[in-house]
Amino acid sequence: MEEDLIIKLLGRAGARLQAICSARSQYKDENTFKHALAECVDEIRQLWQTLEEVKRKGKNA
Repeated sequence: MEEDLIIKLLGRAGARLQAICSARSQYKDENTFKHALAECVDEIRQLWQTLEEVKRKGKNA
């Protein structure tokens, strides 16, 4: 995966995280909100880790 694509996906995930937080009161219960939040945060962590791996490989190439 290229850095530019990962950064674009990180931006989208960040926007989704912001939307989840802004709409907190619209979730039917706290657990549903926390689940949506956790999924988004996990996606961001995975993308960040992938970005770091891509950068590391680029330095070693």
